[in-house]
Amino acid sequence: MAQYEYREFLEVLRTHSYGPIILFEGEEDFLVDECVDAIVDHTLGPAERSFNLDVIDGGRADVRDVLSHASSFPMMSDKRVVIVRDFDKLISTEDARTAFSAYVNRPLESTVLLLATEKIDGRKKPVPEIKKNWAYVVCRPLWENQLIPWTAARFKSKKRQADGEACELLVSYVGGSLRAIDNEIEKILVAVGDRTTVSADDIVSVVGATRGFSIFDLQDAIGRKNSADAIRILQRMLEYGESPVYITLMLTRFFMNVMKAGELRANRVGPEEASKSMGVQPRAAKGYMAAAGAYSAAEIEHGLAALLRTDFHLKSSTLEPRVAMELLVLECVAGPRTS
Repeated sequence: MAQYEYREFLEVLRTHSYGPIILFEGEEDFLVDECVDAIVDHTLGPAERSFNLDVIDGGRADVRDVLSHASSFPMMSDKRVVIVRDFDKLISTEDARTAFSAYVNRPLESTVLLLATEKIDGRKKPVPEIKKNWAYVVCRPLWENQLIPWTAARFKSKKRQADGEACELLVSYVGGSLRAIDNEIEKILVAVGDRTTVSADDIVSVVGATRGFSIFDLQDAIGRKNSADAIRILQRMLEYGESPVYITLMLTRFFMNVMKAGELRANRVGPEEASKSMGVQPRAAKGYMAAAGAYSAAEIEHGLAALLRTDFHLKSSTLEPRVAMELLVLECVAGPRTS
């Protein structure tokens, strides 16, 4: 039938044009759940779900029981929905794959069979048959540059408006887990009440109080050349499980932006115009411009070289991550040695 990314598939759902079997594959289970919930909402009313909705753990179920559910006619409804989690575990044997393939080739039209798996071998039956004849939806984790637009759209779906700075700050605090971002959004909505706009200050007051420091706090301390604050913030971030690789990536972006800000500063460009030129929020541009006043070109180049070395250490495991990160921060702040 067709292969979709999750956004494309949500558009398809609006026309109700989906078949009796849909395979979801991907590590981002939040997106899988979003698609599955949308299908259930489209297919069954609240009163119909007691008799016509089955959720099955593929790691514990027997394939014959699953096919029995899928082959059962709905009760007091036009449709029946069967959801199988960990589908790859359900069809781990040749006999199970053969039995499931038989159903895939002749599914019951009144059943919507939803199969969810983090990863599955696309070469083994019944996966090729599903991809050829029915719907296959890919739910990959979002890239870093997709997280902020997704967060803004999530706020919008809940009838709230959050600007780019607020969304960027929320992602910085929480990380790349969509489920974690959505959970924090729910807390923020309770805090802002009927107010329709969400600001960066709301993010700090609601999320920052429980999450500790963000990458922006670390960048600010490094930009001010305050090594004590920077180390304290770094340690807190690592305690909360922030990825050293992510911190290194964001600090590399920080120093690249400070370099750009230094060029703009030399041409007497103000923070507001710099914000537009750099494509960042005004508060961020102001921080970059301030850091550009504190760091020379040689110090920025030194910081970028230190970040490159640290990235190598983290990926080659030549240094314990916490030690590597603390040395990085100290080296960034101290700058190159002078003889």
